[in-house]
Amino acid sequence: MEAKVLITSITLSKDFEAMAGVFEVGDAVMTVPKRVPVRLSNQAPTGQYTTNPIFAGIGMYDRILLLDDEFKSSEVLVKGTAINARTPDTLLNSAVTSIRSIRKYNQTTGVGTTYQPTIDYTLTGSTITWTSNGAKPATGQQYSVVYYHRPMYVVTATLPKPRHQDGQDFPRYVALRYLAGGIERL
Repeated sequence: MEAKVLITSITLSKDFEAMAGVFEVGDAVMTVPKRVPVRLSNQAPTGQYTTNPIFAGIGMYDRILLLDDEFKSSEVLVKGTAINARTPDTLLNSAVTSIRSIRKYNQTTGVGTTYQPTIDYTLTGSTITWTSNGAKPATGQQYSVVYYHRPMYVVTATLPKPRHQDGQDFPRYVALRYLAGGIERL
Protein backbone atom coordinates (compact mmCIF):
# COMPACT_ATOMS: atom_id res chain seq x y z
CA MET A 1 0.00 0.00 0.00
CA GLU A 2 1.35 3.44 -0.87
CA ALA A 3 0.96 6.31 1.61
CA LYS A 4 2.33 9.79 2.26
CA VAL A 5 4.49 10.25 5.35
CA LEU A 6 7.34 12.46 6.54
CA ILE A 7 10.66 10.89 7.54
CA THR A 8 12.91 12.92 9.84
CA SER A 9 16.21 12.08 11.41
CA ILE A 10 16.54 12.24 15.14
CA THR A 11 19.23 13.03 17.65
CA LEU A 12 19.85 10.92 20.68
CA SER A 13 17.87 12.30 23.58
CA LYS A 14 16.60 11.02 26.90
CA ASP A 15 13.00 11.62 25.74
CA PHE A 16 13.23 9.35 22.69
CA GLU A 17 15.32 6.76 24.52
CA ALA A 18 12.76 6.56 27.34
CA MET A 19 9.91 6.06 24.84
CA ALA A 20 11.43 3.72 22.27
CA GLY A 21 14.72 2.34 23.62
CA VAL A 22 18.21 2.76 22.21
CA PHE A 23 18.57 4.52 18.87
CA GLU A 24 21.30 3.70 16.37
CA VAL A 25 22.83 5.54 13.43
CA GLY A 26 20.31 5.45 10.58
CA ASP A 27 17.25 5.36 12.82
CA ALA A 28 14.53 7.89 12.11
CA VAL A 29 11.11 9.08 13.18
CA MET A 30 8.21 8.92 10.74
CA THR A 31 5.25 11.29 11.00
CA VAL A 32 2.01 9.73 9.76
CA PRO A 33 -0.77 12.30 9.19
CA LYS A 34 -4.40 11.21 9.39
CA ARG A 35 -5.39 13.12 6.24
CA VAL A 36 -3.34 13.81 3.12
CA PRO A 37 -4.04 16.13 0.19
CA VAL A 38 -5.49 14.66 -3.00
CA ARG A 39 -3.39 15.53 -6.04
CA LEU A 40 -3.95 15.26 -9.76
CA SER A 41 -1.69 13.06 -11.91
CA ASN A 42 0.52 16.13 -12.55
CA GLN A 43 0.83 16.59 -8.74
CA ALA A 44 -1.32 19.75 -8.74
CA PRO A 45 -3.40 20.01 -5.53
CA THR A 46 -7.18 19.63 -5.78
CA GLY A 47 -7.97 21.29 -2.43
CA GLN A 48 -9.48 18.01 -1.20
CA TYR A 49 -8.18 15.63 1.46
CA THR A 50 -8.44 11.88 1.95
CA THR A 51 -7.72 9.55 4.87
CA ASN A 52 -4.14 8.27 4.95
CA PRO A 53 -4.43 4.47 4.55
CA ILE A 54 -1.70 3.66 7.11
CA PHE A 55 -2.73 6.12 9.85
CA ALA A 56 -4.75 3.65 11.93
CA GLY A 57 -2.85 0.48 11.10
CA ILE A 58 0.85 1.34 11.39
CA GLY A 59 2.56 -0.71 14.09
CA MET A 60 5.53 -2.69 15.33
CA TYR A 61 7.54 -4.64 12.73
CA ASP A 62 5.77 -3.08 9.72
CA ARG A 63 8.21 -2.55 6.86
CA ILE A 64 8.47 0.86 5.22
CA LEU A 65 10.04 1.24 1.75
CA LEU A 66 10.88 4.85 0.81
CA LEU A 67 9.93 5.46 -2.83
CA ASP A 68 11.54 8.89 -3.19
CA ASP A 69 15.04 8.17 -1.87
CA GLU A 70 18.03 6.04 -2.90
CA PHE A 71 20.96 4.65 -0.93
CA LYS A 72 24.24 3.47 -2.43
CA SER A 73 25.50 -0.01 -1.44
CA SER A 74 28.21 -2.40 -2.52
CA GLU A 75 28.52 -6.15 -2.21
CA VAL A 76 30.77 -8.99 -3.21
CA LEU A 77 28.93 -11.87 -4.87
CA VAL A 78 30.15 -15.27 -6.07
CA LYS A 79 28.93 -16.13 -9.57
CA GLY A 80 26.41 -18.95 -9.55
CA THR A 81 26.60 -19.44 -5.78
CA ALA A 82 23.76 -18.93 -3.29
CA ILE A 83 24.85 -16.77 -0.35
CA ASN A 84 22.85 -17.11 2.89
CA ALA A 85 20.03 -18.93 1.08
CA ARG A 86 19.61 -16.15 -1.51
CA THR A 87 19.20 -17.08 -5.15
CA PRO A 88 22.64 -17.03 -6.85
CA ASP A 89 23.76 -13.59 -8.11
CA THR A 90 21.07 -11.81 -6.05
CA LEU A 91 21.78 -8.61 -4.12
CA LEU A 92 20.84 -8.17 -0.45
CA ASN A 93 18.58 -5.16 -0.98
CA SER A 94 15.39 -6.03 -2.83
CA ALA A 95 14.40 -2.61 -4.22
CA VAL A 96 17.39 -2.08 -6.55
CA THR A 97 16.98 0.98 -8.80
CA SER A 98 20.22 0.82 -10.79
CA ILE A 99 23.68 -0.71 -10.93
CA ARG A 100 26.60 1.69 -10.96
CA SER A 101 29.27 -0.92 -11.73
CA ILE A 102 30.11 -4.61 -11.68
CA ARG A 103 33.81 -5.46 -11.52
CA LYS A 104 36.11 -8.42 -11.04
CA TYR A 105 39.74 -8.26 -9.96
CA ASN A 106 42.19 -11.07 -10.69
CA GLN A 107 44.63 -11.22 -7.75
CA THR A 108 47.09 -13.37 -9.68
CA THR A 109 47.46 -11.14 -12.75
CA GLY A 110 46.42 -7.81 -11.20
CA VAL A 111 43.98 -7.26 -14.06
CA GLY A 112 40.57 -5.76 -13.39
CA THR A 113 37.47 -6.31 -15.54
CA THR A 114 34.49 -3.98 -15.68
CA TYR A 115 31.30 -5.53 -17.04
CA GLN A 116 28.94 -3.57 -19.29
CA PRO A 117 25.17 -3.33 -18.73
CA THR A 118 22.94 -4.97 -21.38
CA ILE A 119 26.07 -6.34 -23.13
CA ASP A 120 27.38 -8.51 -20.27
CA TYR A 121 24.48 -8.53 -17.78
CA THR A 122 20.94 -7.38 -17.08
CA LEU A 123 19.17 -6.69 -13.81
CA THR A 124 15.83 -8.35 -13.02
CA GLY A 125 14.53 -7.15 -9.65
CA SER A 126 17.62 -7.60 -7.51
CA THR A 127 19.12 -10.52 -9.48
CA ILE A 128 21.98 -10.13 -11.94
CA THR A 129 21.48 -12.23 -15.07
CA TRP A 130 24.57 -12.76 -17.20
CA THR A 131 23.99 -12.61 -20.98
CA SER A 132 24.96 -15.64 -23.03
CA ASN A 133 27.29 -13.78 -25.43
CA GLY A 134 28.80 -11.21 -23.05
CA ALA A 135 31.81 -11.32 -20.76
CA LYS A 136 31.19 -12.81 -17.31
CA PRO A 137 33.11 -14.17 -14.35
CA ALA A 138 33.56 -17.93 -14.22
CA THR A 139 31.24 -19.85 -11.92
CA GLY A 140 32.63 -19.62 -8.39
CA GLN A 141 34.57 -16.38 -9.00
CA GLN A 142 33.95 -13.31 -6.83
CA TYR A 143 32.84 -10.01 -8.32
CA SER A 144 31.83 -6.70 -6.75
CA VAL A 145 28.64 -4.75 -7.39
CA VAL A 146 28.04 -1.08 -6.59
CA TYR A 147 24.35 -0.19 -6.85
CA TYR A 148 21.53 2.09 -5.74
CA HIS A 149 18.40 0.89 -3.96
CA ARG A 150 15.33 2.17 -2.15
CA PRO A 151 15.91 2.21 1.63
CA MET A 152 13.82 -0.18 3.74
CA TYR A 153 12.95 0.47 7.38
CA VAL A 154 11.10 -1.49 10.05
CA VAL A 155 8.87 0.12 12.69
CA THR A 156 10.46 -0.40 16.12
CA ALA A 157 8.05 1.63 18.25
CA THR A 158 4.98 3.82 18.16
CA LEU A 159 5.97 6.88 20.18
CA PRO A 160 3.41 7.54 22.91
CA LYS A 161 2.43 11.19 22.71
CA PRO A 162 -0.97 12.81 23.09
CA ARG A 163 -2.36 12.56 19.58
CA HIS A 164 -5.92 13.89 20.08
CA GLN A 165 -7.07 17.37 21.01
CA ASP A 166 -10.37 19.18 20.60
CA GLY A 167 -11.80 16.22 18.66
CA GLN A 168 -8.95 16.18 16.12
CA ASP A 169 -6.46 13.42 15.42
CA PHE A 170 -2.91 14.74 15.16
CA PRO A 171 -0.21 12.86 13.22
CA ARG A 172 1.23 9.70 14.77
CA TYR A 173 4.96 9.29 15.35
CA VAL A 174 6.73 5.96 14.85
CA ALA A 175 10.40 5.08 15.33
CA LEU A 176 12.10 3.37 12.37
CA ARG A 177 15.25 1.28 12.10
CA TYR A 178 17.09 1.11 8.76
CA LEU A 179 17.39 -2.43 7.45
CA ALA A 180 20.95 -2.40 6.19
CA GLY A 181 21.07 -5.00 3.45
CA GLY A 182 17.55 -6.07 4.35
CA ILE A 183 18.77 -7.46 7.68
CA GLU A 184 16.76 -6.77 10.82
CA ARG A 185 18.87 -5.62 13.76
CA LEU A 186 16.11 -5.47 16.37
